[in-house]
Amino acid sequence: MKKAVFFLSSAAVLMVAVAGCATGPRFNEVQATIPAVAAEQGRIFFYRASGMAGAAIQPEIRLNGDVVGRSQPGSFFFVDRDPGSMRVSTETEVENAIEFVMGAGETRYVETSVSMGLLVGRVTPRLIDPAQGALDVQSLVYVGSQTLFAAPAVGTPGTAPVAQKEAATPVKLEDLQQLMQKK
Repeated sequence: MKKAVFFLSSAAVLMVAVAGCATGPRFNEVQATIPAVAAEQGRIFFYRASGMAGAAIQPEIRLNGDVVGRSQPGSFFFVDRDPGSMRVSTETEVENAIEFVMGAGETRYVETSVSMGLLVGRVTPRLIDPAQGALDVQSLVYVGSQTLFAAPAVGTPGTAPVAQKEAATPVKLEDLQQLMQKK
């Protein structure tokens, strides 16, 4: 009896962990469709490495108070913003935040990671060196806006996606929920 309960408990934990992992195209599949950052803006890549620890903990990521996505294991997304002061925060039982200044044309990388908390895990954002961040996202799944996959405008072969401007808008919770429903 104890073995059966242990097996069922282990199976339930594994199912929650697997369900928490991001699905979608890998970085190398979307890399060619990622538009260049506009000269008057900066870009922030948000990512979280794969891992079983804390997979079910996926809090919202806020940038200057606006929700731009969720911290999902094995995933990345990006947003483009005007230069200036940036505040990235996540919250489970406590809020964790970082602040930095982003310049025009600059690309920054923010990694979120899970650590133990008192009641639940804590997800902490951390600014990563651009060279390291660029390497880190290469093994991850893209969970951002689907406009990266839009077909080019008719009569303009080889151009950037039609909805390129939308790729710079924040990722909304509804966007992420739609992605999850499609799978």
